[in-house]
Amino acid sequence: MDKLSDEVLTEKTCTKCHHKKPISSFGKEKRSIRGLRSECKECKSKEDKKWRKENREIYLQSQKEWRDKNPHKKIENVKRIINWMNINPEKVKAKQYRYRGLGYEPLNEKFEGAEGHHINEYQVIYIPKALHRSLWHSVSKNINMDIINEKAFEFLYEKEAV
Repeated sequence: MDKLSDEVLTEKTCTKCHHKKPISSFGKEKRSIRGLRSECKECKSKEDKKWRKENREIYLQSQKEWRDKNPHKKIENVKRIINWMNINPEKVKAKQYRYRGLGYEPLNEKFEGAEGHHINEYQVIYIPKALHRSLWHSVSKNINMDIINEKAFEFLYEKEAV
């Protein structure tokens, strides 16, 4: 319900990008008449990111001060993150691959004691951890990829033959 009238508010125009968006795209603001921020979440996020970049030292100092005043919150947050990571291992993997600029298209099923090996920037083969770590390699620099990929495919073909 809109604080100003009895009609239900379903859309609102952002004061930054001037796009009409659903009210779910706006953050809450207790001090405003309608209880919503004037700019959408996307614009607010961009604005905040720009401010943090332009005021890096101030931002980092304020973060440090907050952490020093609230050590228990840091512990709670770490526990919450670890719990989420344990519940969502595939999302964690996908996020790590995106962070590294790699895709995640598995070519075989994951198994106990396996690690995902990128045969290229997009595709992954699960191979035994010992095999994966037997040769240092880098997909982004194309170092030793021919050798490790050959071993990975040999493992895959042997496993399928059994």
